[in-house]
Amino acid sequence: AFPNGALTPQACQVSVIEEDLALTLAVYPNPADDFVTIAFDNNKAQQVSYSVTNLLGETVLQSSIGNAPVLNHAIDINSLSAGSYVVNVYLDGKFSAASQLIVK
Repeated sequence: AFPNGALTPQACQVSVIEEDLALTLAVYPNPADDFVTIAFDNNKAQQVSYSVTNLLGETVLQSSIGNAPVLNHAIDINSLSAGSYVVNVYLDGKFSAASQLIVK
């Protein structure tokens, strides 16, 4: 305990995405209304999948894309209502990147 009633320090956990899984993700056009393209260049050909979640964290779209070090993949978003979403990309099943998507 610290003097004068000061707070006791608490341990915290920090997660780090390994550099070899790092990925630069582009989502365009943004805002979009019918299709959006996710594009990236990662340093290894790894199994790629994505999910689109609404702001409540509910998955509204998801798919496995395949193995590719460079990818431009079109996603049909016609089924989505206007609003904000998050596109999450996974490499070999591990979260790698996210980007906001606005649907008109």
